[in-house]
Amino acid sequence: MLGDQCSFCEHLQSMYVDRKKGRAIGRCLAFPGGIPETIYESDTPHDKVIDGQTGDYVFESFAPELLEEYKPE
Repeated sequence: MLGDQCSFCEHLQSMYVDRKKGRAIGRCLAFPGGIPETIYESDTPHDKVIDGQTGDYVFESFAPELLEEYKPE
């Protein structure tokens, strides 16, 4: 899931659990109002600008070596 990708993105600003929705909510520079579930819960990488996002921010890992270690086999 891409939530993992979001967790390693240098543009991520905050993440919290929304108890009413029963899921984690992330905020980033591209989605300051909250990363849409269709992106967060998707297997599609955020490597291109998406309609509705702010600016031209796309996934950039703050620690590529950790991302490689974290990937499930």
